[in-house]
Amino acid sequence: MILALSNERDGHFQYVKEKIERMGEKVVLCDFSQYPADIGIGFEINGNGEDVHFELGGLKFTGREIRSVWNRRKSQPTAPTGLKNEKVKEYIAHESQFFIDSLPQILNVLWVSKPDAISVASRKPHQLMVARKIGFQIPLTIIGNSQPQTRIFLDSLNDKIAVKTLGVPHISVQTETEEDALILYNRCKDKSELLPLMENVRNCPAIFQQYIKKEFELRITVVGNKVFPCAIYSQQSERTREDWRRYDIPNTPHKIHNLPADIETKCITLVRELGLMFGCMDMIVTPDGEYVFLEINPNGQWLWIERLTDMPIGECLAEMLVAG
Repeated sequence: MILALSNERDGHFQYVKEKIERMGEKVVLCDFSQYPADIGIGFEINGNGEDVHFELGGLKFTGREIRSVWNRRKSQPTAPTGLKNEKVKEYIAHESQFFIDSLPQILNVLWVSKPDAISVASRKPHQLMVARKIGFQIPLTIIGNSQPQTRIFLDSLNDKIAVKTLGVPHISVQTETEEDALILYNRCKDKSELLPLMENVRNCPAIFQQYIKKEFELRITVVGNKVFPCAIYSQQSERTREDWRRYDIPNTPHKIHNLPADIETKCITLVRELGLMFGCMDMIVTPDGEYVFLEINPNGQWLWIERLTDMPIGECLAEMLVAG
C-alpha cells in the first residue's frame, strides 16, 4: 500500500496514482485538512512493540501495511466544525499538527520526502550554501533587510539586479473595490531603480542577486538517482524573459536537454545532501554555456514538463514508491 498525502484536486496525485495502480499496488489518499474530524490515527506502544492504526472513512489499516509514503501536498489540520471558541479550535489544530509531525518517526518506511527535510531544504539561504559547497556556480547574492549591506552590495554590481522573495511568491492585496493577487516572482530591476528605495529594504527581508544573462533556462527534476532535465527557451517570449513562471507555453519551447556529466552528478548530490528523495531545480545556461544554479523546490511541479517532453517522470516516481 502507498499512502499519499495530498488531496483529490491535485493533478499530480491522480496521474501517479493511475501508474501505481497499473503496477498492482494500492494507493490510499490521506488529506490532512480532514484531520482530526474525519480521520482517525492511533499510535500504540505495548510489550510487543508499536504500530500505528489509520481510519480513513470506512477504510482501516495499520502502518505495517504501508510500503511507502508520498508526501506530495500535505494539508494543515483543522478543528472539527461546530466549535465556536477560537482558542479551542487553535489548540486542536496545533495539537493535531504536533501529532502529524511525528508520523515520519512512527512510520519507518520510505518517505518521498520527509517533511522535516522538505522544510529545511525549502530555505533558500541554506540551499544556496549547499549548492555552492558541492560545486555549483551561483549568482552573487545578498539576503535580508540590512540597508547598509544591501547598498554596498548593489554598488558592487552592474546595472541589472534580480529581486526575489524568500518563500511566498504572491500575496492578496485588498483595495477599495476588490481583492487582487500581487505576484512577486523574480523581477529584474535596474540599479538606478533600486537605490532610491533603500529606505524600504529594512521593512522586509528579500533576495538581491547578480543578474545572470540567459541563453535558456533549465527545469531539472530529480527522482532518486534519475535526472530529467528540460530546457525552457524563455528568452523567445517577452513575457517570460525575466521568469518562465509567467508562463507563455506556446512561445517558449520545452525540450529535453543533455546535461554535462558533472552537472548531472551535482544535481543528484544536491538532492541527497538536502535529505530529499525528489526535487525540482531551476538553473540558467548563459550565452557562454555556463550552468548557474538558482534554487531547488523540494516538492515542485513537473507534470507539465512530462506532457511537453514525454520524459517518464511520473513512471519513475511510481516505481520508487512501489519499490519502497
